[in-house]
Amino acid sequence: MHILNLLPYSPCPPHFGGALRIFHLLREMLRLHDVTVVMYGTPHEGELVRKAFGGRLKGVHTVEKPLRLTGLHKRLAQIHSLVQDRSATTHAFYSDAMQQTIDRAVSATNFDLVQFETHHTGLYRIDCPGVPHIIDLQNVEYDNVRRMARASASPLRRAFYNREYRKLHREETDVFGAQDAILVTSARDKSLIDADFPLIPKFVVPNGVDTSYFRPQAGPTEPHSLVFTGAMNYFPNADGMMYFLREVFPLIQKEIPDTRVYIVGGGPPKQLMAIATENVEVTGYVEDVRPHVRKAAICIVPLRMGGGTRLKVLEAMAMEKPVVTTSVGCEGIQVVDRETALIADDPELFAASVVELMRNQDLYRKLVKNGRELVRALYEWSDVGYKLGEAYDRIMDSRHPRSPACKSATTRGATNA
Repeated sequence: MHILNLLPYSPCPPHFGGALRIFHLLREMLRLHDVTVVMYGTPHEGELVRKAFGGRLKGVHTVEKPLRLTGLHKRLAQIHSLVQDRSATTHAFYSDAMQQTIDRAVSATNFDLVQFETHHTGLYRIDCPGVPHIIDLQNVEYDNVRRMARASASPLRRAFYNREYRKLHREETDVFGAQDAILVTSARDKSLIDADFPLIPKFVVPNGVDTSYFRPQAGPTEPHSLVFTGAMNYFPNADGMMYFLREVFPLIQKEIPDTRVYIVGGGPPKQLMAIATENVEVTGYVEDVRPHVRKAAICIVPLRMGGGTRLKVLEAMAMEKPVVTTSVGCEGIQVVDRETALIADDPELFAASVVELMRNQDLYRKLVKNGRELVRALYEWSDVGYKLGEAYDRIMDSRHPRSPACKSATTRGATNA
């Protein structure tokens, strides 16, 4: 097949969770199919994609990212969205230049399948009669924002997220309803969408891990050390670590005073930096998280909100590091409490779980062994690629032969962005 793959950002370099998923799914697509990519990104990022994949990659078309996605422009766009019917997310991502670039790609090539990555790219309408349109969801964004609203202590932030949730629910369900099939990372996300669209086929294509890259590494482990990895400018990550430092960490220090925490990821907010103590190191962005995971004794994932599945859990297990997580932190991953991870949803239990793991070497070794076996059995990217291929086969088998050409939505003025 020849697949048109629409991306909200470049997968190269794959330095955060969303980029990692796109990177590996694209690699798996290209094992058997030709792919043309249209994405937000710079010409340099486009060249990185060409060099990383080559082979059956037939083209990479880049579009400059809208200013509304960055810095002060992003904040102004969020404020402006308060008086608009559109969500801040939709307003930020939509671009006429992207629609025009898609138009040119579609008019030049007969595609067999169109795959949108995240609902942001699903805003662009493409009229390809008989050609399946599918969307790959890293999470269900409206549910993520709803969780943010529930967890927010700030009345202003809570009001913004509640309003954003209502808008996103309408916009995302519009996108979902236009698809021939939907790919999700977890059974939970599938059930959320089933509530609105029970008849649209959905396939669980989980996140994965490259166990040849994330593997056990030689070197000393720092006793009584904890690590959290993730983009810290992503509110669920920042909220999780602020919750941990305020409510959990002091309880751990009462039992083990020399415990240290390493927070690894770009864009840490000022609120997080303000509550960091001398036993907390905030690294900011790093090129490679593996050295930080390797030296830590335990990986913590104290998330209270978010969607999809967390690659940081799989990466830690692949590197033979035990994980202490909340239920939200391990959603969509087939972990079992006290068998492959420790799961704790209140501060006292989370702190007690960390302390127990530091003192109980038998439990520590058990989680390390079982965690590594779990990711190797179920979450290798090659296994994820097999599930993706199965989904493609079922989608294509259920469709009629496509018509000989695709026409983009511009020809009929059909965009709801």
